[in-house]
Amino acid sequence: MEVPGEFHILFVCTGNVCRSPFAELLTRRLLDDLLLPPDATRITVGSAGCHALRGHGVDPHTGAELARWDVPGPIIATHTARQVETGMLVGADLVLTAERTHRAHVARMYPKGLRRTFCLTEFHRLLSVVDPHGPVPGMHTMVEAAAAARGVSPPVPTEADGIPDPYGRSPQFHRGCARMISALVTDILAGLLTCRRRVQPGFAPPGATRRGS
Repeated sequence: MEVPGEFHILFVCTGNVCRSPFAELLTRRLLDDLLLPPDATRITVGSAGCHALRGHGVDPHTGAELARWDVPGPIIATHTARQVETGMLVGADLVLTAERTHRAHVARMYPKGLRRTFCLTEFHRLLSVVDPHGPVPGMHTMVEAAAAARGVSPPVPTEADGIPDPYGRSPQFHRGCARMISALVTDILAGLLTCRRRVQPGFAPPGATRRGS
């Protein structure tokens, strides 16, 4: 599939060491697998934190989960936590947050970007009702359609739009969060790229069977 123009995705969580870098690095790897190089390079991905642990790398448990998805160690090691800034939001075509508190933080910083800022679970839910083969298909159009759907969709409980923070928790807790994020991200990418066959949530990461996990 050809991806017209350029598109930038920004993931936001609290410390930028667990949820948002996992989503960022997994998304980058999936895009490189799904698209030819000229198209893959037109989509850039980043992450930041509302209260970032500036200068810290990826949490070791999060790094272990990324490795299960075949994200190379040197790539994981390049991540450095950073604080979300207005300039990042101005340049983002889609901002996906881990919780509603992060979405509210982003909206206060850059109100003009609210229509392209969603909780990760919220965007997944809205994208499921958007026609990927509409009259003007494309990633920007899909984001606009999801924003329009938000205005008419029934409300959901706050907890339905949140991904639990695994920071300081057990490896098993990190794995559960990684599974949740990976299922959302893979399905969202399939929808944004208007793939013929949507990736089904909950599938195992590449290599999981090989490693016996």
